[in-house]
Amino acid sequence: MTEPVITVANLSLAFGEKQVLKEIDWTVEGGKITTLIGPNGCGKSTLLKSIVGTLKPQQGIIMLQGKPTSSWAAKELAKHMAFLPQTPEMPKDITVEELVYCGRFPHQNWWRNTAGEDRRAVEAAMAATKTSHLKEQRVSSLSGGERQRVWIAMALAQEPTVLLLDEPTTYLDINHQFEIMELLRRLNEERGLTVVMVLHELNQAARYSDAIAVLSGGHMVATGSPDTVMTVELLRTVFAVDSTIERESDGSPYVKIHGLL
Repeated sequence: MTEPVITVANLSLAFGEKQVLKEIDWTVEGGKITTLIGPNGCGKSTLLKSIVGTLKPQQGIIMLQGKPTSSWAAKELAKHMAFLPQTPEMPKDITVEELVYCGRFPHQNWWRNTAGEDRRAVEAAMAATKTSHLKEQRVSSLSGGERQRVWIAMALAQEPTVLLLDEPTTYLDINHQFEIMELLRRLNEERGLTVVMVLHELNQAARYSDAIAVLSGGHMVATGSPDTVMTVELLRTVFAVDSTIERESDGSPYVKIHGLL
């Protein structure tokens, strides 16, 4: 078993009187693709934001590589973890290359010239995401799929070991969804990049994930491989749907929904 790169222990978080996460225990293995699934409002995005430090939990601990994230300096943490929210804020009139360069911020220091390192990292990130030809275009002019690849390039320019994404295929058509999922799998296989993401599409989660974690009502109710997690019983309990589980040509489970319970 691969060593956990992220460990979440006894994590709880509330917004006012609403308890969103309740005593979450979870580990994410390094070098794997792990996907969070669950009904709307169950706490998936909140959990990701807690891990990267955007939200502060009431209780519990989050560790990166065995060290509490609360003890990391912000820049050091950003060298190891990159996070893409569901709808990133886009600076006005910025070019693709300028946006990707924003990912180099954690590596820049006033006392050291990092221009050469920055250039190499930015070029490598754009090459990996096939966005080099877009570098002079305005980000606002891109299609949804192109824009998502550029945001991933910016995250890669941070040179993280862990990439966290909140619904990376939302608002994309089927072709671009497939393109983004294939890109993430390639980055995982070629770079050993640990990918943690929230997905709504159950069959994308089953096809592309090494591990799946299921949140429901603020609780972590199941973790494991797609084979062990994707069951008729779990889909009935968590999503209130009648389903059958079939098999893709690669052996991964395929969820066929027949209707609501």
